[in-house]
Amino acid sequence: MNQLLQLTTFAILFTIVLSVPITGDHSKKQFEDECKQAKNYLTSAIKQYEDNVYVQTFGKVLIDGINRLEKRTDEVIKNTTDEAKKQEAINFGYESCERAYLFIKDIEDKLKQ
Repeated sequence: MNQLLQLTTFAILFTIVLSVPITGDHSKKQFEDECKQAKNYLTSAIKQYEDNVYVQTFGKVLIDGINRLEKRTDEVIKNTTDEAKKQEAINFGYESCERAYLFIKDIEDKLKQ
């Protein structure tokens, strides 16, 4: 039983590591474009699936989260002098917006099946 738990834990951690994209640094413009693309896609999905409570709920929560992420990332960029911290905030924001977009796209793909 202990080995099964260890193997399961390893499999979960391995999956998490593989799911984290290995990307280079992103520019502030790329971050802004990715967030805009995610919000546009989410807004479109909300309109298209107005009768689906999951798309409505997840879409609205993700849009709210992206708006807060953009605001906080801008605050870090303005208030931090450490360039590494600024870049870290931009990369985190970019990847978070990308994941929000992919999440709702995955839900939409499942609904089409």
